[in-house]
Amino acid sequence: MCRTEDRLPRVETRIRANIFWMGRAPMIPDKKYKLKIAAARVTVRLVEVLSSIDATDLSGSKGKKQIDRHDVAECILETTRPVAFDPITDIQATGRFVIVDNYDIAGGGIITGNITDKKSVLEEHINRRERRWDTGLVTPSDRHRIYGHKAKFIVITCGNKSSDIAKQLELRLVNLKNVAYYLGPSSLVEGLGSDVVDAHDQREEQIRRLGELARILTDAGILFITALSDADQYDLRLLARLTAPNEFLHVFFSGSFERGAQNEIQLDDELSQTDVLNHVLTRLTQRDIISDYVI
Repeated sequence: MCRTEDRLPRVETRIRANIFWMGRAPMIPDKKYKLKIAAARVTVRLVEVLSSIDATDLSGSKGKKQIDRHDVAECILETTRPVAFDPITDIQATGRFVIVDNYDIAGGGIITGNITDKKSVLEEHINRRERRWDTGLVTPSDRHRIYGHKAKFIVITCGNKSSDIAKQLELRLVNLKNVAYYLGPSSLVEGLGSDVVDAHDQREEQIRRLGELARILTDAGILFITALSDADQYDLRLLARLTAPNEFLHVFFSGSFERGAQNEIQLDDELSQTDVLNHVLTRLTQRDIISDYVI
């Protein structure tokens, strides 16, 4: 089985597929749809239409930018999260899918393969964002000199203790004369994410908008802190990529995630909250993020 998890850290999954479109409105690029494969349900976008045939008169065309009603199209789709699938020639049950537009089934199709040699929509977005990033006259080194510390996006995933640890870390950092700010997920959902009404989209949009906000706040030289008790490895990779080129740090209890990155602080889950905070502050000092900290 061709499972996209085996190809991480690639963030999206590109799929080559044949689709029969039945929706009232055409399938267009950049619009979000729901793709269902077996029990999986994930957001998907149309990336490219390779060729299409109008099933009503069998006329064919190339170069179309959308898939119209009654079209049978060969196309490239991209999901926003990894999804397990198989080419239809290998296993039919996980090689078939349906696409939902709003709440209606608008299309169905088969997977003919995967695409691994092109940049994802996210990569293209980040590259475009960085090319157009309009900065002021204050440099990161200026902010470092004025604030006395480097910027960092600190994500704490310590189960039900995450929020308490994050808030206490913010307090300790501010008391040490650092510019730190904590934002909880609920604040994001009710604020920047209040326009997202679809429960399925809410989680993905929360992570995306949090990453974009982290890019801004770390560019401002701030130690930005959040708590995500239910984040998975994919969420963390996505946040790190969206925060780049600024720095990302993941704080977690041992056993909850596999180690393997330099941007991590692993904690013993038997530590008291005070010891956890002291350990994190010591590590931030050792990594030259904040100035000397003495317990």
